[in-house]
Amino acid sequence: AADPAIRHAAGQLRTVLRWTKLPVVHDAAPDAIPVSPEDASSAPVPRTPVISGVAGPEIKVVGSNRG
Repeated sequence: AADPAIRHAAGQLRTVLRWTKLPVVHDAAPDAIPVSPEDASSAPVPRTPVISGVAGPEIKVVGSNRG
């Protein structure tokens, strides 16, 4: 896609697909999910910046292709 907004959204979806756990997040910017490049399959998953959160048990994502 040539539209930068579509490429950005696709990169965010690539990040979500690579998540294996979901932390407890209380506050984050509406567009806080970082963008993963197309060839990022072996790169570490970028961390999502949050304004506030709490330490707590993470939720395992069932059906994840990692871990």
